[in-house]
Amino acid sequence: MNIHIDFTGQAALMRELGAFSRAIQDRVLAPVVKEAGKLIASAASALVPVRSGLLKRSIGVSKIHTYRHAGSDTLFIAAGPRRGFRRALKFNRKGRIAGFFGAKKSAGMATGQVANPVRYAHLVERGHAIASHRGGRVSHTYRLDGRGNRVVMHRILGGSSGGGGAVPPHPFMEPAGAAVGPAIRAMAEERLAAAVAAESQRLCAR
Repeated sequence: MNIHIDFTGQAALMRELGAFSRAIQDRVLAPVVKEAGKLIASAASALVPVRSGLLKRSIGVSKIHTYRHAGSDTLFIAAGPRRGFRRALKFNRKGRIAGFFGAKKSAGMATGQVANPVRYAHLVERGHAIASHRGGRVSHTYRLDGRGNRVVMHRILGGSSGGGGAVPPHPFMEPAGAAVGPAIRAMAEERLAAAVAAESQRLCAR
């Protein structure tokens, strides 16, 4: 999901920003992009469904990346589940997954396998179907491709040993982006205006 901020009506501000060097533009824009990512991550954390809490704790922002193409720079930041929040599975004496609210151990699962929010966040956001391989040995999640064919995604926690079903979507990233869009625009306009004015003053003082 990409968040696009329309600065229609801020032509003068954009012209002033465009008059700076690329280095100054990046310095002005970086704090705005970072704050926008934080606003989205905060809203997503408030909306994400909680089971073990692992997905909620993983939500944050990445470092800012700069892409240079055709003489222009694009600053990019990712908001959502971050790497480094994997958890090794542990099972109690009753065969349930510790820390996952009593989810049952599926056939084929073993202590030491990893739950990784980066790998299953989209399944929470979009929902998924559950189906088992013949014999009920391993439970996998599937999505449908453009032709209606099932494409395996990965094994999920607490899958059944047979049969199937569907897990409904619980959107949290897209609603977060939509909810904070106006706040991001207001913040960006205010911070950009202040930063452009400060840079102009600094350059004039040389």
